[in-house]
Amino acid sequence: MASKSMSAVQRMHKLMGGTDEEWATVNALHDDSMTLGQRVANTVARNFGSWRFILIQSSLLACWLFANVYLVFHNYEANGFNFKAWDPYPFILLNLMLSFQAAYTAPFILMSQKRQADKDRIAAEHDFHINISAEARVRAILAHLKAQVTSSSPSFAASKPCTASARTRPRSWPKRA
Repeated sequence: MASKSMSAVQRMHKLMGGTDEEWATVNALHDDSMTLGQRVANTVARNFGSWRFILIQSSLLACWLFANVYLVFHNYEANGFNFKAWDPYPFILLNLMLSFQAAYTAPFILMSQKRQADKDRIAAEHDFHINISAEARVRAILAHLKAQVTSSSPSFAASKPCTASARTRPRSWPKRA
């Protein structure tokens, strides 16, 4: 399991010298390295953390509570069967079922969060290297522009250095407040 996630990190390090298109595969590399158990954990966390699940579970709980409270006070007989409350107040069976649900879903959710943190770490590293690459490109462009200005007009380059105080705003831009 650890070797699969490490292989994704190693592939990212191998790509560090690559182009932006190669770097755009962070999500694909991470998704390719996931095991069956990791995919199941992500699916469980995705489903248990949705409004659909909350609404379905709330409806089932309301039906459970209503049926048990109703059957405590009423005798219901149908087709020769006498229905009695299977979990009267204080709803111990319901409490047991909800405890089991919480005990089994918590590890899945924690595994999914850990994997998401690993993916975020890889994405942050990816962003860092993209920023370094962009900075190098900008520096190269500025050096090229400086060389063009210097070679075309040496007196202009010497008289007006490119500093923040020498920059002017175009007339079409709105004035600052």
